[in-house]
Amino acid sequence: TNTSFTIGAPGSASNTYSWSPATGLDDATLAQPIVSAPNTYTLTVTNITNGCKTTDQVLISRNITPPTANAGADKTLTCTNTSHVIGTTAVVGNSYAWTPATGLDDTTIAQPIVSLPNTYTLTVTNNSNGCSASDQVVILQNITPPVVDAGADQTLTCANPSLQIGTASIAGNTYTWSSNPGLSNPNIAQPTVNAPSTYSLTVKNNANGCTATDAVTISQNITPPTANAGADKTLTCTNTSFTIGAPGNASNTYSWSPAIGLDDATLAQPTVSAPNTYTLTVTNIANGCKTIDQVVISKNITPPVANAGIDKTLTCADTSLQIGSPAVAGNTYSWNPALDLSNPLAAQPFTTAPGTYNLTVTSNANGCT
Repeated sequence: TNTSFTIGAPGSASNTYSWSPATGLDDATLAQPIVSAPNTYTLTVTNITNGCKTTDQVLISRNITPPTANAGADKTLTCTNTSHVIGTTAVVGNSYAWTPATGLDDTTIAQPIVSLPNTYTLTVTNNSNGCSASDQVVILQNITPPVVDAGADQTLTCANPSLQIGTASIAGNTYTWSSNPGLSNPNIAQPTVNAPSTYSLTVKNNANGCTATDAVTISQNITPPTANAGADKTLTCTNTSFTIGAPGNASNTYSWSPAIGLDDATLAQPTVSAPNTYTLTVTNIANGCKTIDQVVISKNITPPVANAGIDKTLTCADTSLQIGSPAVAGNTYSWNPALDLSNPLAAQPFTTAPGTYNLTVTSNANGCT
């Protein structure tokens, strides 16, 4: 602050003045020269009239020791540490000034709080000698959020009752899924889910504390298809096969069991030709859900009783004879040849001519003869 001084005292015209050493003085012959270097200066004053001399000394010391300026270690602002204390502990007798001011809570203290990235310069001034020193600290910023991807929306089905969500983990991140009973583990990158919901994922970058969030919607399709094996039926001599089931749907697949007795066990409506209990399994192609139904196919091929009666003989006494046996309800009757019979469609017609008569009995219930 004070790099030079005027030394000495006002002079007198009756005296002469001489300073020693002369180095460091602007003029060694003045009563009050200007000194700019430290030393012990001797002043000799001579009375011009009588030649008497007197000496005196003055000590000029120097204090230009700069203070210590320590702006502190470089630091990085993060999502966790949004501000830092910079600088070092204050020293009594020093004053402090930081630049730039933006981002600092106080530019005149030894340890301000910084909240913005920049290169900050600290100037420390020793108040006793005015000397100063400077130092810098670099404040970086890392607030880059992590990559978060909860994965594509998916649908739970009967074929896929559980699904993996999320994407592969990245080293240095932690993963937290919103609490949900359908999650296998809420603290991993790719848990499995077995319940429909919207699942929220928060990823934290452990290096800077920054987080990012994403969500995935898991829906559910477990609607079963309709299975209709059809009404129970009976195979007969008239109906030796049936179509079973109901009209199919292109969005389903069909499977019958057992396959024996069916023309094609993969059709919605196969043809059945053997008695059994058939199970139909219908599968919805879109979601894998299944529905089953059964149909009972019985068989009635029991023939009716045909009894044309005992052989008989026409005579002069018995010129007309009744043949056959009493009718059974539910049967129809047909005789051949029909000529000479009173009614060829009756169970017991009369004949008036000799011959061999054939009776065919048909069960109306099953068509068997």
